Parts: sequence; structure tokens; C-alpha cells
Amino acid sequence: LEEFEDVVPKDVIDGWCVEVENWEHDSTLPNPYQLTAEAISERAVCLELARDVAEREAIQGVDTTSHEMHASVMVANGLVIEEEQRKLAADMAELGLHPTKNQLSGLLERLNQLRHKIAAWIDTQTLFMPEASQERAKAMQGGMADGIATTKAYDVLLWLLSTLLEKRIKVALELQRYEWKLREGQAHDSLEEI
Repeated sequence: LEEFEDVVPKDVIDGWCVEVENWEHDSTLPNPYQLTAEAISERAVCLELARDVAEREAIQGVDTTSHEMHASVMVANGLVIEEEQRKLAADMAELGLHPTKNQLSGLLERLNQLRHKIAAWIDTQTLFMPEASQERAKAMQGGMADGIATTKAYDVLLWLLSTLLEKRIKVALELQRYEWKLREGQAHDSLEEI
């Protein structure tokens, strides 16, 4: 508490203490412990990005030579796959020493489905992010042509924008903005779950 008080201005602390004391005496006043800022969810970010695309296309027209999906959808799908990888890895780790055939069957089905989903997503990602396929090719050692055949699906590196940026590889600014906004939505969703 003392460390916290050292970095927060005294007038801010005093003001908040007054709000707490007033609320303790009159609970009809706004609760100072409740967050007043509105958090944005991942779904809300997806909606916002879709509206941005629709507005841009209404003004500029639709590029008929472009891909079947917008880049923001590709990034969002990558984040969904990343979350599925985490969940599957956790479920595999929780599998006991003596799993039932039913448990193994269910997990192997999910593993196979995820592998196919990743392979399809990589094909789409290559259209929008050729840098990712170049890095995937460099990193692949002894793997199959799709870059995922010799790796467990939950361990496949997706080469999302944030991974490329960590390696100081330049990627389109617009794609960076999409991932940032979507991750911010994910963070708010996670905080809401807590």
C-alpha cells in the first residue's frame, strides 16, 4: 500500500477516500469500487472492424480481386485457433495416467480437427502475410510441406503478427492494429470472467 501511495498523487488518494467514506454512509451514491470505464469485448472489436470494412468498401468500392475474407477476419481466426491450442494443450495435460478410450478418442478428434483448421488458416494467412510463410519455412526442420505434420497441433507456431514483431520482422501496420484491438478485447473478456 505504501508503494502504491508513493506513486499516486495525494490529491487523487484523498479524493478517492472521500468517495469511499461518502458511499459507506450513503449506498445510493456511485460505488467507488466498481469500474466506470466501459470495457470492449473481443466480439465488439470484431463488429467494429467489420463495420470499418463495410464503410470503407461503401466509399471505395469492393475489390473484386481480393480474397474471400478480410484481413481482420484472418487475424481474428488466428487468435481463435491460438485459444483452441491453449485449451487443447491444457486438456491433454489434465489427462490422467489411465485415460479411457472415450477420453482419448475425443481428444484425438479435437487434435485432428485443429490440425486441419490450422492448415487451412495457414493457407489464408500466406495470402495476407507472406512474411509468416517465409519465417515458417525457415523454422521448419524435417517437417512436412504444410509445416505442421510433425508437430502436435497445439504446439504449432502460428506466426501471428505479435510473433513476427518480436522477431523485428516488418508487417503491415493495418494488420498490427487488427491484432492489437482483438487482443485488447480478449484481455477485457478475461478480466470480465475473473
